Amino acid sequence: MFCGALAASGVCAIGRLILVFSLMAFIVLMPRTARAALAPSITTQPQNQTNLFGTNATFTVAASGSTPLFYQWSFNGTNLTNNAHLGGATNTILNLTNLVGGDTGNYRVVVTNSHGSATSSIATLTVLLPPDISSIPNQRTFRGIATRALSFTISNVTTATLSATSTDTNLVPTNNIVFGGAGTNRTIIMTPTTNSTGAATITVTVTDQYSRTASTAFVLTVGDFTEVITNLPGLAGGVVRWVDFDYDGRLDLYLSGSDFNGAAHTHLYRNNLDGTFTETPTPLTNSVTSTAEWADFDGDGYLDLVAKVTPDASLNFAWTYVYKNKTAVP
Repeated sequence: MFCGALAASGVCAIGRLILVFSLMAFIVLMPRTARAALAPSITTQPQNQTNLFGTNATFTVAASGSTPLFYQWSFNGTNLTNNAHLGGATNTILNLTNLVGGDTGNYRVVVTNSHGSATSSIATLTVLLPPDISSIPNQRTFRGIATRALSFTISNVTTATLSATSTDTNLVPTNNIVFGGAGTNRTIIMTPTTNSTGAATITVTVTDQYSRTASTAFVLTVGDFTEVITNLPGLAGGVVRWVDFDYDGRLDLYLSGSDFNGAAHTHLYRNNLDGTFTETPTPLTNSVTSTAEWADFDGDGYLDLVAKVTPDASLNFAWTYVYKNKTAVP
């Protein structure tokens, strides 16, 4: 009807062709554009993080696309599920609490809907472990005598500060505690005062750049020599030897020499472990001067004796004797 007046000129036919081609382009092209817009697309990627041990971490993602959108976070390629340590495994925000070393790794999220899916880039979490310090065994020294350089190690520290305390600064002043070494391998030397004995607990602490600390403690005993009153005779010359001749686990005493009257003596004493000794009868030759060595020359498990003795001070020569230790003394 519209084209009645124009039919003869052909204008109407041209208009119809234009309308048909326009409708065909709309039908063909519109669904493809709509479908592409409906698929998920990541608009904000999760970011790498470096966090301290024991703190929390949060990863966030943003996506566009036709709703509903579904989220699934993964850790090192394994899908995550919520637990007391982790929340938001299927949300836009993933929360991890009270971080431990095992949380270090790669996190990513897959966003899906009915039209497709989109995978985020990898976000790496690095958990900085707290400092650690190795143990130091208990030590012993004497008044005013420095200990040897004691080795210990520190770890998980980039910038370390070492400090030490003493429970008895009159015995071991903190100024007398010196650190050495570098990196993970460190040493400590302690010098007690010259006028005190006793024991002090030394605590060594390492502090990292985040003010986190780790400590180890040990006991330093400062001793001295004290005379033990014994029942042993006073002898001049001769020789003194510690020897466990009866294999009871106690060091016994071999003693020879001359008394105040010049008489020769040779004694073998069993150790009573109370500062006293009990003499053991032996066939050993008395000697004013001698040398002696103990060894198991016959391989029976008991120490035997070889002694070079001078039985009388007037003599200028010596005899050599070998004594076989036959049995242990009961």
